[in-house]
Amino acid sequence: MSNSQSNQPIIKVQPPSLFRKVFWFGVVGVLAAAVYVLASLIFSRVFQLETQWATGVAVIIAAILSYFGQYYLTFQVQGHHHIHGTRFTMQLIVVLVLNALFIKVAHDHFMMPLWLATSAFAVFMPVGNFIIYQGFTFRQQRSPS
Repeated sequence: MSNSQSNQPIIKVQPPSLFRKVFWFGVVGVLAAAVYVLASLIFSRVFQLETQWATGVAVIIAAILSYFGQYYLTFQVQGHHHIHGTRFTMQLIVVLVLNALFIKVAHDHFMMPLWLATSAFAVFMPVGNFIIYQGFTFRQQRSPS
């Protein structure tokens, strides 16, 4: 039976190591977090958007950067944007809700400066994200051997 008849790949691609995933997750995450904080400040101070709108738009911008960085660099997913993109979008909706709640409480109720509230959110969010990315968002279906 030839290789094309068995639908087996000619070259087996090894999944990235945990060390590589953590490294690239950190690089992409730091860039996305910086974009989130800067965009939050720009939208709230320059464009005068309300805090929740400014941080919400900033999360979406940072999420686009994060999705493609995590997809291509961290988890090296092969195809299936429709699956992983849908999972990522579901996770993003949860993050948007958590962001709105956190900023509302930290900034509006406890009077934490916006730069500190957004920075705190950007620091605590990655741990949960990595676990969910690894186990759900960018999980690839195992091919039958």
